[in-house]
Amino acid sequence: MTPNNTYTLVDPNNGNLAFRIFAFEDNSHFDHIQRLNYYSIIWMKQGIGKVKVDFSDYDFVEGNMVALTPYQPFMLFDFKGNEGIVLNFHADFFCIYNHQIEVACNGVLFNNIYEQPYFQVDN
Repeated sequence: MTPNNTYTLVDPNNGNLAFRIFAFEDNSHFDHIQRLNYYSIIWMKQGIGKVKVDFSDYDFVEGNMVALTPYQPFMLFDFKGNEGIVLNFHADFFCIYNHQIEVACNGVLFNNIYEQPYFQVDN
């Protein structure tokens, strides 16, 4: 996937974002605090920077992935040589609202209050 390629699926019932994936090479998409109404997974394929999640700052380096829940405040800053991929999806896309018990969104990726909001992805 190259930068400027964005693939989006819109919910035909309400016109809202259902699913989106895009590549980035700088923090222009993330240069201010955001509170999106969908889940986001951001993978830093290359480079370094910082991620602010819930008003705490963390180093964000090559191979890190951050998973964010709807309305969770975040931003990326101090980028150097960055390249990455963003995956956004609405809870309706994954049927989370209807199946919260089965999905159990408090775990490895989302809402784990005992760990840092990111993890390292290896080869």
